This record gives sequence, C-alpha cells and structure tokens, in this order.
Amino acid sequence: MSVTQFRQGDILFVKHTDNPSGDIVSRDHQNRLVVAEGEATGHAHAIHDNAVTLFRDDVLNRAWVVVEEQADVVHEEHDTITLDSGTWMVVYQRQYVRGQIRRVLD
Repeated sequence: MSVTQFRQGDILFVKHTDNPSGDIVSRDHQNRLVVAEGEATGHAHAIHDNAVTLFRDDVLNRAWVVVEEQADVVHEEHDTITLDSGTWMVVYQRQYVRGQIRRVLD
C-alpha cells in the first residue's frame, strides 16, 4: 500500500479514504481557505482554488481538504505544493514543551 503525502513546513497533507469530520471553514477576506496561520509570522498555508472544501475538527486537532480537481497550497516561506483530487487529512506538527504537547507555532 502506498501513501501519498506532502509536507509544507509544519503541515503534513496525507491522502486519505476516510470521510472528513468537523465544520466547514469559510473563506477569508482574500477569498482563501486558510489551512493554518502562523501566530508568530502572520504567514498562512492557504488555498486559493475554488473547487476545494476545508473542514476543521477542533476535537481531533485536525483538518481535511477535499479537492475536486487540483489545488495549490501556498505559503510565503515554502514552495507551493499541488494536491490532486481526493480527500487530504491535514496533520499539524506538535512538540513537547515542559510537560505538555502543543501545536508548533509558525
């Protein structure tokens, strides 16, 4: 079994067969779907393509990107990656800091 995955900085996209969970995320004022936004830098992992739906599940600390055809994920400090059609699970990198596990802040 082969697994298709891409990493863009602290975000991992894994092609998945599961159905997405969570709430549908709305586009921001720039008409982007923001997969993750840097708290420190203000940079964002974002998708501008229209044939995409983003789900965010705060309980699982995970997101899902459902792509109809292809979608480019852009970030100011990383190369653009292209996701093909399908469901992509978004895994946020975590780190252990003084007795707790938390999401990596960009």
